[in-house]
Amino acid sequence: EIDGVLGIGGGQGSAVCSHAMRQLPVGFPKVLVSTKVAQAGAGAYVGTRDILVLPSVADIAGLNRLTKRVLSNAAGAIVGMVEGEAPQEEVRPVVTMSMLGTTTACGLRLKELLEGEGFEVVVFHAIGVGGKAMEEFIKESGAEGVIELAVNEIGNELFGGKASAGPQRMEVAGALGIPQLITPGNADFINFLSIETVPPHYRDRKLHRHNPQATTMRLNREEMEVLGRTLADKLNKASGPVKVIIPRKGFSSWDREGGIFFDPQADEGFIRALREQLSGEVELKVVDLHINDPAFAQVLFGEFKALMGRVPKKSTRR
Repeated sequence: EIDGVLGIGGGQGSAVCSHAMRQLPVGFPKVLVSTKVAQAGAGAYVGTRDILVLPSVADIAGLNRLTKRVLSNAAGAIVGMVEGEAPQEEVRPVVTMSMLGTTTACGLRLKELLEGEGFEVVVFHAIGVGGKAMEEFIKESGAEGVIELAVNEIGNELFGGKASAGPQRMEVAGALGIPQLITPGNADFINFLSIETVPPHYRDRKLHRHNPQATTMRLNREEMEVLGRTLADKLNKASGPVKVIIPRKGFSSWDREGGIFFDPQADEGFIRALREQLSGEVELKVVDLHINDPAFAQVLFGEFKALMGRVPKKSTRR
């Protein structure tokens, strides 16, 4: 029986240690001291797990004034995690939600409404690893319902962006029969990192440098149509109930009148392709609102309650 894991390694050691740590559940204490992470990045080591990665700064080739301090901090971190008191949990029905910063206004309002009805809302950041983590969570822990406010990971998979969650994204909940409420949040763009990571064949497209490590590209009408058909094919496979609610006035904070990605013709292409490809088992509604309008969050809240068929009882503590 173990209470925590502390790993120390160079390139090979970090790979071996982190592979073992990724088999442990979220919440289990795990710390990795690595000589490689500053060069390779943390993503390959942490995956979808909560591994604390600490760069060693100096090579781990004996003890000196640098390595002593770094290793001491690592030991303190793992001891603190192990001895720390776990937070008290509440027994509430869980809803998972995907979201990005460009749909945060909608997501936080909807989260507030759902929590007021007794749901626990677990939000995942849709940058590739977020979608993977959400669907792993659904498979491992279950969920009462799933709300998708970010479908950009599918566009990234289709068109070579840096935020793909893999070809099976948005198929897990359907396979498990979990009710799904879908809105095409962030469908209008795909994600890259620095401007240098944008492929040459996309350099003349409509790009937005959000910050030094976040560049986005507006999808054109043809790409939006492909995205709409692909999304429909995924939702058609679902064994549980699915509703799609579309905000006609824009899919992200950048996709609205006057915004840098505003392109109503491209968005209409998406809507038409999605509508034509969806089976009759999937309900689709189009509303004359923007995704971040407060009224749209209220619409989603009402549709989700109708989808679930009930309002959960107020939470009780274990």
